[in-house]
Amino acid sequence: MSDKPEFGYGAGGRLLWTVRDRHAEVIRTVLRKVGRREFVGVLIGVQSCVRVLALSLIL
Repeated sequence: MSDKPEFGYGAGGRLLWTVRDRHAEVIRTVLRKVGRREFVGVLIGVQSCVRVLALSLIL
């Protein structure tokens, strides 16, 4: 494993080691662009991010 994350860095320097990390960051970016806050410690993984994105689009 390299010392550098394979998929770079997300907001706030978040390390993106896996495809899942990168996808979660893309979803977080979309949520931030539509004015949704990030819930640190509540969003765990891609599935939670997808749920929040779906709710954001409904509301």
